[in-house]
Amino acid sequence: MKLHFIQSEATPHNNLLIKELSVTPDMELTLWYAREDSEQYAWPLNPTHEIQKAHIYGDSTIHWPLVLHLLRYRAEKVFQVGWASPTTRMLVVLFFLSRRPYNMWTDYPNDAKKRSRITHYLRELFYCLFKYSKANVFCVGKMTIDYFVARGFSKVRLFNLPVFVDISKTKEDY
Repeated sequence: MKLHFIQSEATPHNNLLIKELSVTPDMELTLWYAREDSEQYAWPLNPTHEIQKAHIYGDSTIHWPLVLHLLRYRAEKVFQVGWASPTTRMLVVLFFLSRRPYNMWTDYPNDAKKRSRITHYLRELFYCLFKYSKANVFCVGKMTIDYFVARGFSKVRLFNLPVFVDISKTKEDY
């Protein structure tokens, strides 16, 4: 099975999941990131290529080669983390229109954040497309599951997948 893992940037905690996926028998894993370096964090070691060489698709325009590949090769699985880039937003729209199954991993959305009226309506449109798409929704915690249930998402498509924490080190290591 071929799996495309798509997110904005690499993080050490997501790399724990990616590491397990990379050693799964019969799994061909391809990593895709919008950017090589973090915009939010100054990691001691850049986690982007820690597990394997990743593809950088850019975060300012739609990366059409990736989008068209995923639309064409529907047997290949997609695990997308959020929709923070033009490419991942386009995937949400085109996966909805093409009825292509995929997997989305999301944290608890920040509805309290101030947004312009247009941004608010576009965001609601994306949630509508997402809700009626063929996506399995992996939620970070029960609170996130409850959020999507309250938005009318089908419970059978919601799965709890918390952020992973490295427990291989002892308290003294820190």
